[in-house]
Amino acid sequence: MKPNTPEVSIPFYSNQNKEFTVNIFSKKIKINSFTVKAVKGFNQAVFDLSFSKKGRKEYQKVNKGVVVSEAKNGLYYLPKGMYIVKIEQAEVEFEVK
Repeated sequence: MKPNTPEVSIPFYSNQNKEFTVNIFSKKIKINSFTVKAVKGFNQAVFDLSFSKKGRKEYQKVNKGVVVSEAKNGLYYLPKGMYIVKIEQAEVEFEVK
């Protein structure tokens, strides 16, 4: 990640070397997803707190009053609030302050 880029580290455990899909949700809306290669044991996925194009569209359909502005680097970052990370059956919340 570049300096001053917001991010969150997502720790998770894998019982095998495997590629996982990390899905990020705002309530029921999938706002981004990415894959991460894991090794057996504890791992960390780093998420840059940005929307995917489709995720931003879906988010703004439901959250009409929330302004999501483009950053200088061309990305759209998550506004303050609670979000959910899902990796397979595991699920955890995190907050953007």
